[in-house]
Order: sequence, then structure tokens, then C-alpha cells
Amino acid sequence: MKKKILISLGVIVFAAAVIIGATGAFFSDTETSTGNTFTAGSIDLKVDSTQHYNGMICEPNTGVGAVPGTYWWRHVGNNTPATWPVEFSACDGTWALKDLVPTSDKFFNFTDVKPGDSGENTISLHVDNNTAYACADLTNIHNDDNSCTSPEAGVGAADPECSGTPGALLGANSKGELGQGLDFLIWNDTNGNNIWDQGEVGTHSKGAPLTNQTYTLADSTGAPIPATGNSYLGLAWCAGTFTSFGPAVAPVCDGTAMGNEAQTDSYKADIGLRVVQARNNAGFKCTPPVVGNGPTIGALVVVPPAATCDVTVNPAAAITAGHAQTINGGIADATTGQTVCVVPGTYPEDVVINKSITLDGTAGAATTIINGQTTGQGVAVKITAANVTLEGFSINGAGISALFLDFGVTGANVHDNHIKSATGPGTTGLVTEGDQNNDTFTNNQFTGVNADQIAYVNGDVSLATHPSNNVDFIHNTFDGTIVAGGEALGNESTNSNITQNVFKSTITSTYAIAETFKADTIFSQNNFDGAGGVKVKNSAGSGTVNAQNNWWGAAAPSGNIAGLVDDSLKALVAFLEN
Repeated sequence: MKKKILISLGVIVFAAAVIIGATGAFFSDTETSTGNTFTAGSIDLKVDSTQHYNGMICEPNTGVGAVPGTYWWRHVGNNTPATWPVEFSACDGTWALKDLVPTSDKFFNFTDVKPGDSGENTISLHVDNNTAYACADLTNIHNDDNSCTSPEAGVGAADPECSGTPGALLGANSKGELGQGLDFLIWNDTNGNNIWDQGEVGTHSKGAPLTNQTYTLADSTGAPIPATGNSYLGLAWCAGTFTSFGPAVAPVCDGTAMGNEAQTDSYKADIGLRVVQARNNAGFKCTPPVVGNGPTIGALVVVPPAATCDVTVNPAAAITAGHAQTINGGIADATTGQTVCVVPGTYPEDVVINKSITLDGTAGAATTIINGQTTGQGVAVKITAANVTLEGFSINGAGISALFLDFGVTGANVHDNHIKSATGPGTTGLVTEGDQNNDTFTNNQFTGVNADQIAYVNGDVSLATHPSNNVDFIHNTFDGTIVAGGEALGNESTNSNITQNVFKSTITSTYAIAETFKADTIFSQNNFDGAGGVKVKNSAGSGTVNAQNNWWGAAAPSGNIAGLVDDSLKALVAFLEN
């Protein structure tokens, strides 16, 4: 915690004497304030963990005369212990609230993982005594192929380092396959019950990160960790693939996808948890600068986790309570806070989301398709309400724009969509008007063909009179052709985060792939793969834009910026892309 205290103490004494006759008496009074003190506050993070593995739980041995330590036990009501881990054997993934000891406290320390194994850690963070933002940093990653068994040598291209070389010892810095074969779920386990309950927010990550990664647990876009009480995280893993998961859906681990290529491999990493004060720290984001190494970036459009549906849209079903045949019909049936689930299919309609709801394409963007109508409202999907979540769609604007956020929309969460504009100029993948606040676009693929802009914030309203704030683009891919005068991303908002995106757009003129007008917008950890034109342009010149730690297509690029843009620190190699 950094603090600077400026103290100006002035003591001014006024003395007044009133002579009454010749007595020499004075009228007087004295008031005193004692013990004036400045005491620095503190932040002290403590962590505890409870570990589960194949239906067993790691808990302390607390019986009378018990041998101290933590051991694997059956869950209450479980009459059949798992074959692995062995019941009553020692374990080390559970501990009470404390300061972590880096050399001994390990959330995961498994030496004999087999396909189909799965587990979960419930981790609690306790911050004393100030509210704080929290981040998790995954560093020092090793995904090693330690040796080549005969089965490994026989899998061919699935394990190129071992192909045809049984008995070889490889070890550190070899290219293992275990990390790619692991599957992870992480969620905010609000009540600490080890279950991803309805209403809790989570994410799915197929494959363990192979480069340094930072995860946001709490930052300025949401609520900080409170100064008292615990905040819980659920972290589940599967040696294989989770085939069932999500809010109120029990995870099911299928190990058939993990083959012999993972034999003897190891995956290890350091997990660092850090907190910073929330007070007087507006705009804090977790993502640190990384040069030459970092997260896997760009869109990995996935099927959203299974949702609890309040209204279902199915053109083949009868219209009854909670069932509609069109998307607009489903939205009309929903109320604030509900989820409208859309079954796979192609929907030729212009959609208007005018309520604070979740619109969920249940099978994902590959098969849940919205085709905008050229004779309609001029945009395939329009959001006019606050706090809308839009997930799992292919949104097509053939001759019209694909997605439009109306003036004053706040809290939009747009993720895991394929947003396409075509047959421009004048067509745009995304347009937002002014006064946008706290909108987030993640894991979307923006595609444009002869489009003026693939994505544009404050596209139609003056920034000077209606500025937007905190409009973030994270883990998106921008891919298309930009005609003269356009951008892949034009972002005229303050306090925005443009990180971990891939810009593949080809520019047919000298215009920017990404353009910003505010000095507090950050471009970091992006790959600029597109050909032609300026990559980041600060047109307005209102202070210097931070565009450090990007890959510009070359280790020593030139001509990648225009205007007041700081790119003095550059990534030495391209970031891995999804």
C-alpha cells in the first residue's frame, strides 16, 4: 500500500487584553485537542484451502490421540471410498486460514494422475482490514515430457518428442502433453459449499495455460473483497474433458480424450495471489505487463455453460407459457433477470433486447444463428436495456450492421459470439452510441468484409458531450478487410482495457487497426497480425496512450503508431493465439 500524507499544522495564537480599571485582570479561555494521530491502515491476505479428489476429501485428523496431519477421508454418506487416492493416506492440499509458505503449501500436488481423475479445491481469501482487489498470477509454468514409454512412442504425431524413441529421458523444458489434456472450471463459490450454484459466476478453460497468465478475482469493474469475512473460489479439474458443468449442473469428467501421449508427463506452475487496496484505487485492473511471454490471446469462442432457462425459444414447439417460436417472442415473455434460451437453428429476424436479461444460444455460435433483415431496423441485434448478457450466437449483418448498443446502455456482457458484418462500406460488426459504461466484450470473433468499422464505441454520438467509460475488449479476434476511413476497433472511451486481442484485419488504406482518443485507455498484450496501415492511432491527442507490451508483427517494427502513443516497451515474440 502506497500512501502519501501531507500535513499542514498551523498554530495561530490570538491574545487580547482588556484592561478594567487598574486591576490588571484579563478575560481568557483555553480549548485543547490532544492525541492527534495518523495511523497507517494495513492489508493482510490470508488463504485457506479444502481439497477434494475423486470423491474423497482431504481433512485434518482430529480424533483423540490422532496422529497430526491431513488425510483422505470419505465424504459423509459415501459408503464406497475411491480406489484412488487411498483412504486414510496423507494429503497436503487442505489447510486453515494462514499466510502461505511458498515451498510447502501446494493447492495441487498429485504424482499419479490417470485419465478420468477429477478434483476440486475450495479456496478462501480473507483480507484484513481494508477492502481490496485481488488477482491470481500463474507463472513459472512447466509442461514437461519426462520420459518416453513404449506406449508414448507408439502414438506418432500425438507425441512428436517421443515418436519412435522408447526409453528416452527428456525432462525439463521438453514439450509435454499433460497440460493440454487437463480441463478446468473456476467460479466464485459464494457460499463456500464446493458446488457451482445457480447465480454464481464461473468460467471454463480447456487445457492448462502454457504461458504466464493472470486471472481477475476482483477488480474495479466489480465489487472488491470485503474487509471482513471470506471470499471463496471453486477450482475444479479433470484429466480429460468436462462433459457436464455449469451453474446447478454437476461436473462430469470424461477421461477418454486423454491418451498415452500424456504418460509420465508433468505440469507444474506457481500460483500467486495478490491484493491491493480498493480505496483511492479507481480503475485498477489485474493484467500486468508481460514482454515476450504471456497469456494465450484472441477469441476462443465456446459454447456457454448450460443455463437454467426461464423461457425457451423453439420454432418447432407450440407456443405455451415459457415457450416461444421467435427470439423476440421469447424476450417478450421474459422478465428482468431471467434467461431466454434459444435452441439451435437459423432465426431470420431483427432482435431487440429491451430488458435486463440473458439471451443464451444454447448450442453456441456454430449452430445458433441470427440473420438480420435488410428491410428491418438496419441492425441484426439491438440492445436497449442495461445489464444484458448476450452469449453463444452467430450474428449476421449482411448489408446491415450486426450488433448495436443504444445510447446510455450500461453493464452489457457480450461474450462467445461470432459477430459478422458484410457488403459494406457502412456496415459494422458492432456500433455503440454515447454514454456507455461498464460494458465488456470477451471471446468474440468480429468479422468484417469491406466494413468501415468492425467494432466501434461511441460511433454516432459526440465523445465531447456524451463520453463512455470502462468499455473493455478482452480476448477477442478482429478479422476482416477495412476500407479507407475505417478501423477494426475504434474506441472513444475513457478508462478502457484493450488487452489480449488478436487484430488480423487487412487495411486497404493508411488507417488504424485500433484507434483511441483517451490517454487512460490501455492497449496491452495484443497481437497485431494484420497487413497495412497504422496499428494504433491516437487522433485526439489528449495525452499519451499506453500501448506497451504488444506484438507488432516484428521484434523491431516501424510505422505501427500515430499520434501520442507510447510503444516503447515491445513484446519480443508473438503471443500464443487461440
